[in-house]
Amino acid sequence: MAKLDQNSYSTEVTVICHQIGLGLLSFVSSLKRNGFPVQFVLVAPRSELHPKRLKQIQIRKELLGVVKKFPQRILSVIVKGLGLLGIKQSIKYILCFLDSMCNGYKIIYLNNDWESTAANCFNNITVMHSFEGLLPSEAIAKFKCGIINIHPAKLPEYRGLDASIWALKDGQEAGVSAYLVDKGIDTGKVIKFFPLRSQRIKSLDLHLAALKKLKYTSYAEAIRLYRRGEIENQEPSVAKNQNRGVMAKRVMEEVINLNLEDLSSDKSSTLMGSGVELLMNTKSSSKNKSENKSENIE
Repeated sequence: MAKLDQNSYSTEVTVICHQIGLGLLSFVSSLKRNGFPVQFVLVAPRSELHPKRLKQIQIRKELLGVVKKFPQRILSVIVKGLGLLGIKQSIKYILCFLDSMCNGYKIIYLNNDWESTAANCFNNITVMHSFEGLLPSEAIAKFKCGIINIHPAKLPEYRGLDASIWALKDGQEAGVSAYLVDKGIDTGKVIKFFPLRSQRIKSLDLHLAALKKLKYTSYAEAIRLYRRGEIENQEPSVAKNQNRGVMAKRVMEEVINLNLEDLSSDKSSTLMGSGVELLMNTKSSSKNKSENKSENIE
């Protein structure tokens, strides 16, 4: 990986994603507003989701679903119908193409070997957007200025799937960590931990949504720090027990059913100190299990 020098490297960045969509357009726009225009969007080869990831998605659908109001249900049916007809994806492609023309970036689809005819697409600082799975070592080596990802918990203490909920259960400070991608699971150099500011949160799904918002609004500052060579933790102390994997359904139900009495206990004193208040409604949670919601999966 090249040694970064703020004065000699372009502010243009590259984005890696698995598919294009409106979320990507918003992300590209946010980076540009913060002084980091996107030069390339690399659409990575798609791979099958890991069984543990599929398990995580299923558990969250069951436990974090909400009852949709009638207009939302109608809209969901329309969107699903457009998806089945292939119209939804076509609209996404058209919007992304128009956005790329207006904002001067190229959308490149990489082959299964992570190769592209545009060799210079690997020369920028690169960030990840809604990327699933691990990058192969051969792919990581192609990116000369490194790849920045943001994880929804403190690293290296809480790595892997459901890390943010494990941290919540343990009463630890909520936030996101910008780090450099390597071949391990969230094991790279930590650029910075961004704490979730004090706020009142009514449910677990809103807590996850707040972390997701913090994640995407922290990328610009992470790039800025990285270009200046400011790394918070050059050699993270990695241990196996930092990655507890997918939280069991029973354990997640315990987190969802936390109440103010739980939060005032000694076990959750750190959580209260961070200003994150959870006001859980057990009955509404159980009623909503069968309903689906677009998840904030991390």
